[in-house]
Amino acid sequence: MAESARMKDDARERWALLLLLVLPTVLIWRPGFFYIGDDWLLLRNLACQPFREYVWQGDAEHFFPVFQLIYAGLVRAARESFGWLLLVNCLVSGLNACLVYRFLQRHLTSGLAFFLGLLYAISGAHTETAYTAQMLNFSLALTFYLAALLSADDYLKDRRGTSLAFMGVCAWLSVHINNFPLLPVAMLPFYGLLICPPKGRRCFRSIGVVIGLVLASFVLGYAVLKGGSNLTVHNPDALSAWPAPAYAAHLVCGGVFSPFFYVVCGHDSFPLAAIAAGVALPAVAFILIRKWGLPDEQRRARWVLLANLAPFILVSLVRYPRGLQQAFVSRYAQFTLIGAFLILGIAWQIAARHWPKQVGRRSIVAIAGAAFLIAVQLLSFHLWRPYYAGMAREATMYYRSFPFQSPAIRPDARDARQSFMPNRHPGLTQREKAEIRGLLSRGPHKAFRQDVQNDGQ
Repeated sequence: MAESARMKDDARERWALLLLLVLPTVLIWRPGFFYIGDDWLLLRNLACQPFREYVWQGDAEHFFPVFQLIYAGLVRAARESFGWLLLVNCLVSGLNACLVYRFLQRHLTSGLAFFLGLLYAISGAHTETAYTAQMLNFSLALTFYLAALLSADDYLKDRRGTSLAFMGVCAWLSVHINNFPLLPVAMLPFYGLLICPPKGRRCFRSIGVVIGLVLASFVLGYAVLKGGSNLTVHNPDALSAWPAPAYAAHLVCGGVFSPFFYVVCGHDSFPLAAIAAGVALPAVAFILIRKWGLPDEQRRARWVLLANLAPFILVSLVRYPRGLQQAFVSRYAQFTLIGAFLILGIAWQIAARHWPKQVGRRSIVAIAGAAFLIAVQLLSFHLWRPYYAGMAREATMYYRSFPFQSPAIRPDARDARQSFMPNRHPGLTQREKAEIRGLLSRGPHKAFRQDVQNDGQ
């Protein structure tokens, strides 16, 4: 009897994971999309630079050589068939939803964890990272961060060296795919101290040593391959005015309020009602946890605050001059939503425990709230999809104008940069367009470096 029940539970678990895996693909994948936005920067670098320089260059202050290799492989495999890249991005978002569900299961009841994992899978916050191939670095870095976090949790329980080693490998991959999880990875030794103090104290040194090696490897690689004359930043005057009130506001909005705005809206065009709800929701949840939460629930809430604020310590430093709206971009929210869902789950369990006689009313509230949250996420795709579809159509028309060969020009002639989105990516010269066309179409094209040599003679 017990064996039969266990088999049924395993089957339900497999179906739940499969549903979470495919939902982002069902909601997001559509034909007709193409390279947009920051893709053109990486395509230019991949097509026109020596491969080693392309791998180490990154983007401004970012350093993600592992992702540069992954992106080069995916682009060379997909070429003009962008639908394959979109499918990869959607499946990675689905994989992240599965990992989020697994993580929430360790802190909440299974049913509540599945519902919150479902909300994560259908969140409109995935659209930016799905429709822009280059944004796969955010999703994939989150994948390995979650794997490292789950492995750290396993190590607290089993003290096995394989769990510790797997955590280290995943943490290393995460920070070398995208630098956004850099400080959250640095906080992994404190996960055990906050979530499970007795075991956390015993495991702190071993986890700390592994994470220290990961961070030392990143810093060394950054200093040698990215530092010096190769280093550029989005905000070169960041430290001159730091810490500024605008920096603090950016940090708090990005780490605390932004994910709750996406919970109740699903889109970055937040109406006034969504802003009010996005502020009230964490306030009520933290009051419940502070007043009636058990010690372990309060420790989990402190961990969420630490994990959500950590990446914005660096992100806000270089992004806050661009305005507060930069704190609310969806690619950041797919990380901070995990903490927001954990906070909401803890708060709901506290409410259920302290008002046990209100089962009927609580059920009505739960059903109505669940229906509302699912509806706003699904409706958000009707706002996101046309926006990215319009960008894709414009980009496709732009790409079709690219020549297959660099035009013959005199050495002293100016090859003016042209761009259909001057605010989204750098303009491309005719030679760069020809190189990109050759990279994506497999068609004949003149080598960029040979062109440069000929022009200089």
